[in-house]
Amino acid sequence: MQHYDWPTFLHDWDEILLTHARDADDSDDLSEDEDNPTEQIFSGWLGYPGASEQQIFDLERRLQTRLPPSYRSFLVASNGFRQPGNTVPRLYSTRQVDWFRNTNQATIDIWLKGFQESRKMYPNAPAPLEDAFEPDLPFTLQVSAEEEAGTAVYLLNPQKVSEDGEWEAWFFAHWVPGVNRYASFWELMQAECNSLVYILRRNRGEPTPHVDPSLGVEATDLTGLLAILAHGDEYQQKLAIDALGNLRDLRAFEPIAHILADPEADLFVREYAARSIGMLRDPRSAPLLIEVYRQPMSANEITTTIIKSAQSHFSGTAIPSMPLSEFLNQANRMFNINLSLTAVTNGMNDHLRHAIRQGLFELGTFAIPTLEQARYDSNPQIRALAEEVLNYVAR
Repeated sequence: MQHYDWPTFLHDWDEILLTHARDADDSDDLSEDEDNPTEQIFSGWLGYPGASEQQIFDLERRLQTRLPPSYRSFLVASNGFRQPGNTVPRLYSTRQVDWFRNTNQATIDIWLKGFQESRKMYPNAPAPLEDAFEPDLPFTLQVSAEEEAGTAVYLLNPQKVSEDGEWEAWFFAHWVPGVNRYASFWELMQAECNSLVYILRRNRGEPTPHVDPSLGVEATDLTGLLAILAHGDEYQQKLAIDALGNLRDLRAFEPIAHILADPEADLFVREYAARSIGMLRDPRSAPLLIEVYRQPMSANEITTTIIKSAQSHFSGTAIPSMPLSEFLNQANRMFNINLSLTAVTNGMNDHLRHAIRQGLFELGTFAIPTLEQARYDSNPQIRALAEEVLNYVAR
Protein backbone atom coordinates (compact mmCIF):
# COMPACT_ATOMS: atom_id res chain seq x y z
CA MET A 1 0.00 0.00 0.00
CA GLN A 2 1.25 3.48 -0.87
CA HIS A 3 2.61 5.65 1.94
CA TYR A 4 1.25 9.20 2.05
CA ASP A 5 3.60 11.66 3.72
CA TRP A 6 0.94 14.12 4.82
CA PRO A 7 3.02 15.81 7.57
CA THR A 8 5.66 16.93 5.06
CA PHE A 9 3.13 17.88 2.41
CA LEU A 10 0.95 19.86 4.82
CA HIS A 11 3.97 21.71 6.19
CA ASP A 12 4.93 22.78 2.66
CA TRP A 13 1.30 23.52 1.72
CA ASP A 14 0.96 25.62 4.87
CA GLU A 15 3.94 27.80 3.91
CA ILE A 16 2.66 28.24 0.35
CA LEU A 17 -0.84 29.23 1.49
CA LEU A 18 0.42 31.71 4.08
CA THR A 19 2.77 33.28 1.54
CA HIS A 20 -0.09 33.58 -0.94
CA ALA A 21 -2.37 35.09 1.72
CA ARG A 22 0.25 37.67 2.65
CA ASP A 23 0.91 38.55 -1.00
CA ALA A 24 -2.82 38.89 -1.67
CA ASP A 25 -3.49 40.68 1.66
CA ASP A 26 -6.05 38.03 2.68
CA SER A 27 -5.42 38.48 6.41
CA ASP A 28 -9.11 39.01 7.14
CA ASP A 29 -9.92 35.67 5.54
CA LEU A 30 -7.47 33.92 7.86
CA SER A 31 -9.58 34.44 10.98
CA GLU A 32 -13.09 33.82 9.66
CA ASP A 33 -13.27 30.16 10.66
CA GLU A 34 -14.52 29.68 14.21
CA ASP A 35 -12.55 26.43 14.46
CA ASN A 36 -9.27 28.13 13.61
CA PRO A 37 -8.65 30.99 16.06
CA THR A 38 -6.55 33.98 15.05
CA GLU A 39 -3.67 33.06 17.36
CA GLN A 40 -3.43 29.68 15.64
CA ILE A 41 -3.09 31.42 12.28
CA PHE A 42 -0.39 33.77 13.52
CA SER A 43 1.50 30.78 14.89
CA GLY A 44 2.04 29.79 11.26
CA TRP A 45 -0.08 26.63 11.17
CA LEU A 46 -3.33 26.37 9.20
CA GLY A 47 -4.14 22.82 10.24
CA TYR A 48 -5.50 21.14 13.35
CA PRO A 49 -4.49 18.28 15.61
CA GLY A 50 -4.98 14.97 13.87
CA ALA A 51 -8.27 13.12 14.23
CA SER A 52 -8.34 10.32 16.79
CA GLU A 53 -9.19 6.77 15.85
CA GLN A 54 -12.49 7.24 17.67
CA GLN A 55 -13.33 10.34 15.60
CA ILE A 56 -12.58 8.50 12.36
CA PHE A 57 -14.54 5.46 13.56
CA ASP A 58 -17.53 7.68 14.37
CA LEU A 59 -17.35 9.31 10.93
CA GLU A 60 -17.18 5.98 9.09
CA ARG A 61 -20.07 4.65 11.19
CA ARG A 62 -22.14 7.74 10.35
CA LEU A 63 -21.36 7.41 6.65
CA GLN A 64 -21.65 3.60 6.79
CA THR A 65 -18.52 3.16 4.72
CA ARG A 66 -14.74 2.90 5.14
CA LEU A 67 -12.84 5.95 3.97
CA PRO A 68 -10.21 5.64 1.22
CA PRO A 69 -6.61 5.29 2.45
CA SER A 70 -5.15 8.65 1.40
CA TYR A 71 -8.06 10.64 2.84
CA ARG A 72 -8.11 8.61 6.04
CA SER A 73 -4.39 9.21 6.57
CA PHE A 74 -4.92 12.94 5.90
CA LEU A 75 -7.41 13.14 8.77
CA VAL A 76 -4.94 11.37 11.04
CA ALA A 77 -2.37 14.07 10.18
CA SER A 78 -4.78 17.04 10.46
CA ASN A 79 -8.49 16.98 11.21
CA GLY A 80 -9.34 19.61 8.58
CA PHE A 81 -7.22 22.36 7.04
CA ARG A 82 -7.60 26.03 6.17
CA GLN A 83 -6.69 27.14 2.62
CA PRO A 84 -6.80 30.97 2.64
CA GLY A 85 -6.60 32.49 -0.82
CA ASN A 86 -7.26 29.15 -2.48
CA THR A 87 -10.40 28.59 -4.56
CA VAL A 88 -11.65 26.00 -2.08
CA PRO A 89 -11.23 27.73 1.30
CA ARG A 90 -11.23 24.88 3.79
CA LEU A 91 -11.01 21.11 4.18
CA TYR A 92 -13.64 19.75 6.54
CA SER A 93 -13.09 18.08 9.88
CA THR A 94 -14.58 14.67 10.68
CA ARG A 95 -17.71 16.26 12.17
CA GLN A 96 -18.37 18.29 9.00
CA VAL A 97 -17.77 15.70 6.26
CA ASP A 98 -21.03 14.48 4.73
CA TRP A 99 -22.58 13.03 1.61
CA PHE A 100 -23.00 15.74 -1.03
CA ARG A 101 -26.69 14.87 -1.44
CA ASN A 102 -27.46 15.73 2.17
CA THR A 103 -26.70 19.42 1.64
CA ASN A 104 -26.77 19.88 -2.14
CA GLN A 105 -29.67 17.82 -3.48
CA ALA A 106 -30.95 20.78 -5.52
CA THR A 107 -27.57 21.05 -7.26
CA ILE A 108 -27.60 17.33 -8.00
CA ASP A 109 -31.12 17.55 -9.43
CA ILE A 110 -30.10 20.36 -11.80
CA TRP A 111 -27.12 18.45 -13.13
CA LEU A 112 -29.06 15.19 -13.50
CA LYS A 113 -31.90 16.95 -15.32
CA GLY A 114 -29.46 18.54 -17.75
CA PHE A 115 -27.73 15.19 -18.29
CA GLN A 116 -31.00 13.38 -18.98
CA GLU A 117 -32.18 16.06 -21.38
CA SER A 118 -28.91 15.98 -23.30
CA ARG A 119 -29.16 12.19 -23.58
CA LYS A 120 -32.62 12.57 -25.10
CA MET A 121 -31.51 15.33 -27.44
CA TYR A 122 -28.36 13.50 -28.57
CA PRO A 123 -29.12 9.78 -28.20
CA ASN A 124 -26.25 8.82 -30.54
CA ALA A 125 -23.64 11.06 -28.95
CA PRO A 126 -20.19 9.43 -29.25
CA ALA A 127 -19.14 10.10 -25.64
CA PRO A 128 -19.53 6.87 -23.63
CA LEU A 129 -21.77 6.91 -20.57
CA GLU A 130 -18.90 5.95 -18.28
CA ASP A 131 -17.23 9.30 -19.01
CA ALA A 132 -20.22 11.23 -17.63
CA PHE A 133 -19.88 12.43 -14.06
CA GLU A 134 -23.54 13.24 -13.40
CA PRO A 135 -24.74 9.68 -12.58
CA ASP A 136 -22.09 9.47 -9.83
CA LEU A 137 -22.78 12.91 -8.34
CA PRO A 138 -25.50 11.76 -5.86
CA PHE A 139 -23.08 9.25 -4.30
CA THR A 140 -20.13 11.60 -3.75
CA LEU A 141 -18.69 12.60 -0.39
CA GLN A 142 -18.13 16.30 0.30
CA VAL A 143 -14.84 16.81 2.13
CA SER A 144 -14.49 20.59 1.86
CA ALA A 145 -16.36 23.86 2.18
CA GLU A 146 -17.58 25.42 -1.05
CA GLU A 147 -15.93 28.32 -2.84
CA GLU A 148 -17.01 31.55 -1.16
CA ALA A 149 -18.06 33.30 -4.38
CA GLY A 150 -18.93 30.22 -6.41
CA THR A 151 -19.51 26.47 -6.25
CA ALA A 152 -16.04 24.88 -6.29
CA VAL A 153 -15.74 21.98 -3.86
CA TYR A 154 -13.74 18.77 -3.31
CA LEU A 155 -15.70 15.53 -3.69
CA LEU A 156 -14.71 11.87 -3.34
CA ASN A 157 -16.44 9.34 -5.58
CA PRO A 158 -16.98 5.84 -4.12
CA GLN A 159 -18.38 4.67 -7.46
CA LYS A 160 -14.85 4.65 -8.90
CA VAL A 161 -12.49 2.71 -6.61
CA SER A 162 -8.96 1.58 -7.49
CA GLU A 163 -7.43 -1.78 -6.59
CA ASP A 164 -5.74 -0.24 -3.54
CA GLY A 165 -9.04 1.15 -2.26
CA GLU A 166 -8.62 4.76 -3.37
CA TRP A 167 -11.75 6.66 -4.40
CA GLU A 168 -11.66 8.91 -7.41
CA ALA A 169 -11.33 12.57 -6.28
CA TRP A 170 -13.02 15.52 -7.99
CA PHE A 171 -12.56 19.23 -8.23
CA PHE A 172 -16.19 20.12 -8.96
CA ALA A 173 -17.57 23.55 -9.92
CA HIS A 174 -20.24 24.87 -12.26
CA TRP A 175 -17.54 26.75 -14.20
CA VAL A 176 -15.45 23.63 -14.87
CA PRO A 177 -16.37 21.62 -18.00
CA GLY A 178 -17.41 18.34 -16.42
CA VAL A 179 -15.16 17.70 -13.41
CA ASN A 180 -11.41 17.60 -12.88
CA ARG A 181 -10.72 13.98 -11.93
CA TYR A 182 -7.83 12.56 -9.91
CA ALA A 183 -7.00 9.00 -8.95
CA SER A 184 -7.08 9.81 -5.22
CA PHE A 185 -7.48 12.58 -2.65
CA TRP A 186 -3.68 12.65 -2.38
CA GLU A 187 -3.32 13.39 -6.12
CA LEU A 188 -6.04 16.07 -5.96
CA MET A 189 -4.16 17.91 -3.21
CA GLN A 190 -0.85 17.62 -5.08
CA ALA A 191 -2.51 19.25 -8.09
CA GLU A 192 -3.98 22.05 -5.96
CA CYS A 193 -0.56 22.75 -4.47
CA ASN A 194 1.18 22.79 -7.85
CA SER A 195 -1.48 25.13 -9.25
CA LEU A 196 -1.06 27.66 -6.44
CA VAL A 197 2.75 27.51 -6.68
CA TYR A 198 2.41 28.34 -10.38
CA ILE A 199 0.15 31.31 -9.57
CA LEU A 200 2.54 32.62 -6.91
CA ARG A 201 5.52 32.42 -9.23
CA ARG A 202 3.60 33.96 -12.09
CA ASN A 203 2.36 36.85 -9.95
CA ARG A 204 5.95 37.57 -8.91
CA GLY A 205 7.22 37.45 -12.46
CA GLU A 206 9.28 34.33 -11.77
CA PRO A 207 9.87 31.73 -14.50
CA THR A 208 7.16 29.07 -14.78
CA PRO A 209 8.63 26.92 -17.59
CA HIS A 210 6.02 25.05 -19.61
CA VAL A 211 5.93 24.07 -23.26
CA ASP A 212 3.62 22.06 -25.47
CA PRO A 213 5.32 18.67 -26.05
CA SER A 214 4.52 18.85 -29.78
CA LEU A 215 7.24 21.49 -30.23
CA GLY A 216 9.92 18.93 -29.37
CA VAL A 217 12.03 21.30 -27.24
CA GLU A 218 12.59 21.72 -23.53
CA ALA A 219 10.59 24.42 -21.75
CA THR A 220 13.88 26.12 -20.75
CA ASP A 221 15.47 25.97 -24.23
CA LEU A 222 15.45 29.65 -25.16
CA THR A 223 17.46 29.12 -28.36
CA GLY A 224 15.15 26.34 -29.56
CA LEU A 225 12.01 28.32 -28.81
CA LEU A 226 13.33 31.39 -30.63
CA ALA A 227 14.21 29.22 -33.65
CA ILE A 228 10.63 27.91 -33.79
CA LEU A 229 9.35 31.46 -33.47
CA ALA A 230 11.46 32.48 -36.45
CA HIS A 231 10.91 29.49 -38.71
CA GLY A 232 7.85 27.58 -37.50
CA ASP A 233 4.34 27.72 -38.91
CA GLU A 234 1.72 29.95 -37.29
CA TYR A 235 0.49 27.23 -34.92
CA GLN A 236 4.04 26.50 -33.77
CA GLN A 237 4.71 30.23 -33.37
CA LYS A 238 1.75 30.58 -31.01
CA LEU A 239 2.99 27.71 -28.87
CA ALA A 240 6.54 29.09 -28.85
CA ILE A 241 5.34 32.56 -27.83
CA ASP A 242 3.31 31.05 -25.00
CA ALA A 243 6.35 29.09 -23.79
CA LEU A 244 8.59 32.17 -24.02
CA GLY A 245 6.13 34.11 -21.90
CA ASN A 246 6.28 31.40 -19.24
CA LEU A 247 10.08 31.36 -19.39
CA ARG A 248 10.21 35.14 -18.75
CA ASP A 249 13.62 35.64 -20.31
CA LEU A 250 14.05 39.27 -21.41
CA ARG A 251 16.04 38.11 -24.45
CA ALA A 252 12.69 37.10 -25.95
CA PHE A 253 11.40 40.67 -25.88
CA GLU A 254 12.63 41.86 -29.27
CA PRO A 255 11.51 38.80 -31.31
CA ILE A 256 8.04 38.89 -29.72
CA ALA A 257 7.83 42.69 -30.06
CA HIS A 258 8.67 42.40 -33.77
CA ILE A 259 5.69 40.10 -34.35
CA LEU A 260 3.33 42.22 -32.26
CA ALA A 261 4.26 45.40 -34.16
CA ASP A 262 4.00 43.78 -37.60
CA PRO A 263 0.56 44.47 -39.12
CA GLU A 264 1.22 41.76 -41.72
CA ALA A 265 1.74 39.04 -39.09
CA ASP A 266 -1.03 36.55 -38.39
CA LEU A 267 -3.68 38.13 -36.13
CA PHE A 268 -3.87 35.18 -33.76
CA VAL A 269 -0.09 35.02 -33.42
CA ARG A 270 -0.12 38.75 -32.61
CA GLU A 271 -2.72 38.10 -29.89
CA TYR A 272 -0.41 35.54 -28.28
CA ALA A 273 2.44 38.03 -28.58
CA ALA A 274 0.40 40.76 -26.84
CA ARG A 275 -0.35 38.53 -23.87
CA SER A 276 3.08 36.95 -23.54
CA ILE A 277 5.12 40.14 -23.91
CA GLY A 278 3.46 41.40 -20.73
CA MET A 279 4.61 38.28 -18.89
CA LEU A 280 8.23 39.27 -19.56
CA ARG A 281 7.75 42.28 -17.24
CA ASP A 282 9.90 44.50 -19.50
CA PRO A 283 8.94 48.21 -19.20
CA ARG A 284 9.50 48.60 -22.96
CA SER A 285 6.38 46.52 -23.53
CA ALA A 286 3.92 49.15 -22.28
CA PRO A 287 4.53 51.85 -24.97
CA LEU A 288 4.45 49.17 -27.67
CA LEU A 289 1.19 47.65 -26.44
CA ILE A 290 -0.48 51.05 -26.27
CA GLU A 291 0.72 52.01 -29.75
CA VAL A 292 -0.65 48.77 -31.27
CA TYR A 293 -3.91 49.36 -29.38
CA ARG A 294 -4.07 52.81 -30.97
CA GLN A 295 -3.83 51.54 -34.52
CA PRO A 296 -6.65 49.16 -35.49
CA MET A 297 -6.20 46.66 -38.28
CA SER A 298 -7.11 47.76 -41.77
CA ALA A 299 -9.85 46.09 -43.79
CA ASN A 300 -7.22 44.47 -46.01
CA GLU A 301 -5.41 42.97 -43.01
CA ILE A 302 -8.68 41.64 -41.63
CA THR A 303 -9.61 40.16 -45.01
CA THR A 304 -6.29 38.31 -45.18
CA THR A 305 -6.79 36.94 -41.67
CA ILE A 306 -10.35 35.76 -42.29
CA ILE A 307 -9.53 34.09 -45.61
CA LYS A 308 -6.49 32.39 -44.06
CA SER A 309 -8.65 31.07 -41.19
CA ALA A 310 -11.39 29.91 -43.55
CA GLN A 311 -8.96 28.15 -45.90
CA SER A 312 -8.65 25.09 -43.65
CA HIS A 313 -12.38 24.40 -44.02
CA PHE A 314 -12.13 24.22 -47.82
CA SER A 315 -9.42 21.63 -48.35
CA GLY A 316 -8.31 21.36 -51.96
CA THR A 317 -9.96 24.64 -52.94
CA ALA A 318 -8.04 27.89 -52.80
CA ILE A 319 -10.03 30.86 -51.56
CA PRO A 320 -8.99 33.86 -53.69
CA SER A 321 -8.07 37.21 -52.18
CA MET A 322 -10.85 39.75 -52.49
CA PRO A 323 -12.12 42.90 -50.79
CA LEU A 324 -13.60 42.24 -47.36
CA SER A 325 -17.02 43.54 -48.41
CA GLU A 326 -17.15 41.09 -51.32
CA PHE A 327 -15.97 38.21 -49.12
CA LEU A 328 -18.71 38.96 -46.59
CA ASN A 329 -21.37 39.15 -49.29
CA GLN A 330 -20.39 35.70 -50.56
CA ALA A 331 -20.24 34.27 -47.02
CA ASN A 332 -23.66 35.72 -46.16
CA ARG A 333 -25.22 34.13 -49.26
CA MET A 334 -23.45 30.79 -48.76
CA PHE A 335 -24.28 30.37 -45.08
CA ASN A 336 -27.49 32.43 -44.92
CA ILE A 337 -26.06 34.81 -42.33
CA ASN A 338 -25.89 38.58 -42.04
CA LEU A 339 -22.41 39.82 -41.18
CA SER A 340 -21.74 43.52 -41.69
CA LEU A 341 -18.40 45.06 -42.62
CA THR A 342 -18.44 47.24 -39.50
CA ALA A 343 -19.27 44.36 -37.15
CA VAL A 344 -16.51 42.13 -38.50
CA THR A 345 -13.90 44.90 -38.49
CA ASN A 346 -14.74 45.90 -34.92
CA GLY A 347 -14.85 42.27 -33.80
CA MET A 348 -11.40 41.41 -35.15
CA ASN A 349 -9.90 44.57 -33.67
CA ASP A 350 -11.57 43.82 -30.32
CA HIS A 351 -9.82 40.43 -30.17
CA LEU A 352 -6.40 42.03 -30.52
CA ARG A 353 -7.24 44.86 -28.13
CA HIS A 354 -8.46 42.41 -25.49
CA ALA A 355 -5.13 40.57 -25.74
CA ILE A 356 -3.33 43.91 -25.33
CA ARG A 357 -5.28 44.62 -22.14
CA GLN A 358 -4.24 41.22 -20.82
CA GLY A 359 -0.62 42.01 -21.66
CA LEU A 360 -0.82 45.28 -19.73
CA PHE A 361 -2.44 43.50 -16.78
CA GLU A 362 0.48 41.05 -16.78
CA LEU A 363 2.97 43.94 -16.83
CA GLY A 364 1.40 45.28 -13.63
CA THR A 365 3.46 47.98 -11.92
CA PHE A 366 6.01 47.98 -14.77
CA ALA A 367 3.37 49.66 -16.95
CA ILE A 368 2.47 52.45 -14.51
CA PRO A 369 4.78 55.24 -15.85
CA THR A 370 3.50 54.74 -19.40
CA LEU A 371 -0.11 54.45 -18.26
CA GLU A 372 0.12 57.65 -16.20
CA GLN A 373 1.14 59.51 -19.36
CA ALA A 374 -1.58 57.75 -21.38
CA ARG A 375 -4.25 59.09 -19.02
CA TYR A 376 -3.84 62.44 -20.80
CA ASP A 377 -3.68 61.08 -24.35
CA SER A 378 -5.77 62.84 -27.00
CA ASN A 379 -7.41 59.50 -27.90
CA PRO A 380 -10.34 58.74 -25.54
CA GLN A 381 -9.90 54.99 -26.07
CA ILE A 382 -6.29 55.21 -24.88
CA ARG A 383 -7.35 57.25 -21.85
CA ALA A 384 -10.02 54.67 -20.99
CA LEU A 385 -7.50 51.84 -21.39
CA ALA A 386 -5.02 53.57 -19.08
CA GLU A 387 -7.63 54.12 -16.38
CA GLU A 388 -8.83 50.51 -16.60
CA VAL A 389 -5.37 49.02 -16.22
CA LEU A 390 -4.29 51.47 -13.50
CA ASN A 391 -7.40 50.60 -11.47
CA TYR A 392 -6.61 46.89 -11.89
CA VAL A 393 -2.96 47.32 -10.83
CA ALA A 394 -3.98 49.38 -7.78
CA ARG A 395 -6.22 46.62 -6.40
